Amino acid sequence: MMEAGTGGDASSWMAGMMPMGGGMGMFFVGLLSVALLVTIGVVFGWVIVRGRHPRIGADAREVLDSRYARGEIDRDAYLRMRTDLADRAPTG
Repeated sequence: MMEAGTGGDASSWMAGMMPMGGGMGMFFVGLLSVALLVTIGVVFGWVIVRGRHPRIGADAREVLDSRYARGEIDRDAYLRMRTDLADRAPTG
């Protein structure tokens, strides 16, 4: 049984209770936490950037199709604008 005032016995007993000797375990838990936060930040940033830069032509084509369907533009204007959008769309 441990007696009060025996620092050596208490510290060795505590080291056995903590994974990887206490200090190193806390270091790796902190490192893992930082890595997790960085990963979440990168994924979140990627989603935000990707949302701000949609494919050119996809949304514009949908708007053009809707305007033609509602009768806001005639067939000649629709075909001219559709050709213009196709010419500006990226190839890669």
